Amino acid sequence: AAEPEIILLDLNLPKIDGWEVLKEIQDDQVLREIPVVVCSASARKEDRDRALASGARRYIVKPAKFSVWLDEIRSALITFLPPPNARAVLESGPGTSRL
Repeated sequence: AAEPEIILLDLNLPKIDGWEVLKEIQDDQVLREIPVVVCSASARKEDRDRALASGARRYIVKPAKFSVWLDEIRSALITFLPPPNARAVLESGPGTSRL
């Protein structure tokens, strides 16, 4: 199976602790090379610092407005995906079905 180019991880998962998932990703020699972008409703500095110290490459606070969240995700994808994939992300704008 193909490896993902980026991992978007919500810390508030229904059946497993997102912090534990982040730890498992970092403990795996292959997965730890994939950029992890943590998404959380928490704006606490302690949570952001903990996520970045635990191996996340970016910490995004989920805003109340969905379009703002999509802009944050788009920015993360552009940062971490290789140029051809990043270009596709840039070409899709607000209101499109692609990130």
